[in-house]
Amino acid sequence: MNLASGKTFRWSALVLALLAVYVLWPSEEERIKKRLRNLAEALEQRNVDEIMNHLSFNYSDNHGASYLLVRKQLERRLPEYSEVRVEMEPPSIIVSENTAQVRTGLRVSAVHGYDMGYFVGDFDNPAPVALTMEKHPPGKWLVLKATYEYR
Repeated sequence: MNLASGKTFRWSALVLALLAVYVLWPSEEERIKKRLRNLAEALEQRNVDEIMNHLSFNYSDNHGASYLLVRKQLERRLPEYSEVRVEMEPPSIIVSENTAQVRTGLRVSAVHGYDMGYFVGDFDNPAPVALTMEKHPPGKWLVLKATYEYR
């Protein structure tokens, strides 16, 4: 192999590596969507620790709940339900540095004994939900604030 073809090969390999990083590296929006999916799965599995791993210690919502209050409520109430189901519409996400604004529609239903009902949204209409998320090292997005209505 001559010197020119060796340089061409190295440049080609570098360009391919950069292209692979660009294509395969997830965007912040994709990371947020994945966090939201994981949060929904944790709720469906009734895993309080995993749910809380998605909330900031500074969490608050429009109903006056804090991180600790949410944790206590979940620990007390989730064991009462045999099934929790979460349906989320595709979110709208706007990222700005280390914060993100997320808007989506949400339905949360659960089975308690022989009864099934909705906590958030209803059969016909998902409830509008607005989230403010903050990015924590090492690139982990957490819910800081939530605005939603019970039905």
